[in-house]
Amino acid sequence: MFENKQKICDLLCKALQETMKGYDIEDLVFDRKKGIVTIIYEYGEEKVNVATNDSIAMICDIVNAIG
Repeated sequence: MFENKQKICDLLCKALQETMKGYDIEDLVFDRKKGIVTIIYEYGEEKVNVATNDSIAMICDIVNAIG
């Protein structure tokens, strides 16, 4: 099965925006070539290395980055 990591980021972003820790997240952008997810906040951004991750590990890394 092909995992659409950008779609997973889009869905996760909506869920995180409903939380106290993620209310200021504007977007999660997956760069397939670099293996990086950029968490875009209202006033900055953070990069999370997900190059070797499956989708569940990617979700965990993103959640840990904002937590």
